[in-house]
Amino acid sequence: MKLHYVLAAACLLAACGKSLDGTYSGTMGSFEFERDGKVTVEIFGMERQLAYRIDGNKVLIGGAEGGDGGDMVLRIQDDGSLSGMGQTLVKKK
Repeated sequence: MKLHYVLAAACLLAACGKSLDGTYSGTMGSFEFERDGKVTVEIFGMERQLAYRIDGNKVLIGGAEGGDGGDMVLRIQDDGSLSGMGQTLVKKK
């Protein structure tokens, strides 16, 4: 029975974690975040897949595929949008 409570608590904690799964668009391009830590960045018609991680209210993006992040920083705003690089990125619905 205790195992059920532990599993339920783990599921709730995972659901409450910040997730960027989806596509965010801004004036210069778009960022398509996947749950596996990869993001496809399309800026001015050029596309590249990078690694990302979330650290508090920051999204750290960087490195070629499999990189450890940290080159670019976006901030997670209270409304769920992302800001950085002189633009606001809004999640597509």
